[in-house]
Amino acid sequence: MLGQNSILQINGPLHKRVHALIGGFLRTPIFKATITQVIHHSVQLNLASWSNIQLLYVQDQARKAKERLLKIVGRIVEERKATMEIRNNNNNNKERGVGNDVVDVLLQESYDSDESRRLPLDFITGNIIEMMIPGEETVPMAMTLAVKYLSDNPVVLDHLREENMELKKKKMIDNLGYFIPKNWCVLASFISVHMNEENYEKPYEFNPWRWERTGNTVNSNMFTPFGGGQRLCPGLDLSRLELAIFLHQLVTKYRWIAEKDEIVHFPTVKMKRKLPISVTSISMT
Repeated sequence: MLGQNSILQINGPLHKRVHALIGGFLRTPIFKATITQVIHHSVQLNLASWSNIQLLYVQDQARKAKERLLKIVGRIVEERKATMEIRNNNNNNKERGVGNDVVDVLLQESYDSDESRRLPLDFITGNIIEMMIPGEETVPMAMTLAVKYLSDNPVVLDHLREENMELKKKKMIDNLGYFIPKNWCVLASFISVHMNEENYEKPYEFNPWRWERTGNTVNSNMFTPFGGGQRLCPGLDLSRLELAIFLHQLVTKYRWIAEKDEIVHFPTVKMKRKLPISVTSISMT
C-alpha cells in the first residue's frame, strides 16, 4: 500500500524535511483554530444522527464520520491547488505566503528556486493520500475502544461525564505562571504504554485512574502512543483533538447501551461485532 515516496519509507534529510513541514503546520494556531471548528461541527452532526438509529455499529459509524471529513479535505486540496497556481502567477513566484493547509505547505515546496529541493507533484499527492490512511484506521478505532471501555465501566463513565460537565463551568485563565510568546509552539510528547507489569500494575486492565496516581512521574520511555524521536507522529495533536471533542460531546449529551462484544488484537485491533450500541439523547430522557 505504501508508495516509494511515502513518509514512512523515506529516510535521512528528505524525511526530516517533509516531517518538519507537515508536523510544523499541524501545530500552527491557524490550523488548530480552523480544524477545531470543522471537527466540532462534524462530531455534533454525526452524534445527532446516531440517536435516530435503532442499533448502530460504532466501528462503522466512526469510519463513516472520518470519510465525510476526508471528502471535505479532498475539496480543499483541489481548491488550494488552483489558488496556489494563480497566486504564484500573479507574484511571479517571488513571494511565498503562509500555507493554509498541508497541501498548500507541500505545494509551496514544488516552487522552490533550488530545483534539487523541489518536491514533485506525485510525491506530494502520494504523501497527502497516505497521511489519510492512519487516520482512517487509528482514530476511529480509538473512539470505538473508548465507547467499549466506557460501556463496560459505568463508574468511569460517570466520572468522565462529571469531569467534562465541570469543564463547561470553568472560565479561561489568563495567567498560569508561564508566559508563552505569541506564535510560539508548545509540543508535548505523549508516548504509548508498554504492557509490562514492571512499568505498570495490571497493564491489561482498563484503569484510567492509574494516571492520577502516577501524576507527573510517568516515564516518557514507557508511554509512546505516537512513537518518538524523528518518527514521532506529526498528526498527534490532531488525533488527540478529534478524540477529545468526540468524547466530550458523547458523554455530556448522550446515553447509550452497548451489546456484548470482544476486542480482536490480531492482525489489527478491532471489535469482533463492530460494537453495536443504541444511543439516546440526554435531553430526551
